[in-house]
Amino acid sequence: AEAGQKPESWTDTIVFKQRGGRLLVDDMRMGGDWDFNTGTSLRGGLPGGLREGDDHASFDERWKVSFTRDGDSVTRVVIKSEGKDAKATTLFGGKSDEPCPMPVWVVWSPDCQRLAVRLGDGPRFSRTRIFRLVKNAWVPVAMPAFYPKEKKTMEENGFKERDSLVDADHWHDARTLVVKYFASYTKGDEGDGYHQFVSVRISDDGKAVVQGAVDVPGEE
Repeated sequence: AEAGQKPESWTDTIVFKQRGGRLLVDDMRMGGDWDFNTGTSLRGGLPGGLREGDDHASFDERWKVSFTRDGDSVTRVVIKSEGKDAKATTLFGGKSDEPCPMPVWVVWSPDCQRLAVRLGDGPRFSRTRIFRLVKNAWVPVAMPAFYPKEKKTMEENGFKERDSLVDADHWHDARTLVVKYFASYTKGDEGDGYHQFVSVRISDDGKAVVQGAVDVPGEE
């Protein structure tokens, strides 16, 4: 406290998780409630997020994601809070959803306020769904179109889409999802397409826009 001012007090909590028989620092929950607080946890301010393809809990342990499988296909993905009487929200597996082949995975934003679900339609096609947390409910966010003008031009010139992979990869920050995008178009012996990391920014009102793209480095 400064002279003549009321002392400030708060509690920060270091979270450890067991990994391979060792306790490792997993996060720091920050308890300060002042106006210039940059977030509620250290992990929430870091890039990356959590990526899982099996049943799991979110970083903050508030949410549980469950997968239902039938052989090599995923038929349903649901999320619910950890409370006993909590109702599950379906992320995939509604009336209009056909079972999709694995792998299927969920990528959490660092602050656990947004998530992406990567779904496969087949060996040549996949898609990603985005959701954000609004008043304790998971609301879908429409994925923006990638290169719509260029795609229209190619189709007008006789090119047909051969592959389209839209794979959630990681979160650059709590509001920016990085998608690995691969698309190819063919016309006889001619071909064109994309192999890029595309950043998708989600605004406060839930609108997603393409913020930028870079070529995926050569993979050996």
